[in-house]
Amino acid sequence: MIKTKKHDRGKRRATPEKPEIFVRTKEEWPSRYAHASIRVKTGGYLYLVWRDGGRIRNFYLGRKRVP
Repeated sequence: MIKTKKHDRGKRRATPEKPEIFVRTKEEWPSRYAHASIRVKTGGYLYLVWRDGGRIRNFYLGRKRVP
């Protein structure tokens, strides 16, 4: 049997950060870029969602993969 050292796994793991997603809008209100997020809707459908002026825009990305 080979003995291995036990390491503190907490030190090796990186803290995951959420990536910031932006989309370019046609209007320049209040800025040219809008913050976007990915939403999973009923049935496992993925959408990119952002606010453009007074409207909420959706862009279909596809179905969520099932392992």
